[in-house]
Amino acid sequence: MRTLAVLSIAAIFGLLAGCGDSSTVGGGGAGTLTLDQPSTVSLMQGGTAEVTITIKRENLQGPVTVSFSKLPAGVSVVDGDKKIVGESGAYNLKASDTADVVSAHEAQVTATASTGIAVTQALKVDVTAKSAP
Repeated sequence: MRTLAVLSIAAIFGLLAGCGDSSTVGGGGAGTLTLDQPSTVSLMQGGTAEVTITIKRENLQGPVTVSFSKLPAGVSVVDGDKKIVGESGAYNLKASDTADVVSAHEAQVTATASTGIAVTQALKVDVTAKSAP
């Protein structure tokens, strides 16, 4: 009974440790890929902003593809075909002049290894109105 209690406590702490700012996916012997939650990106209508995507990998080789989804209307990724070769990559988001003005919009970033292992994190995006001339 005591062993069961210790294992239960260990499992709870393991779950709590996983409730941080990163997500990890394993591929059953094919390695693991971790994606840290990016910082909130703030940009103005008609402007650009850079977001850094950071990964950690274990037993995975090759570049990691990064994709963005659920971005606010009028926001796009300028250099979306760029891959992460090391542990991080910088990507530029651009808001059109008519992009939706939003606060804490929840978009998604997905990192996919060449083995097919993929992990997704939330990306908060703020778009502010263009200043009047």
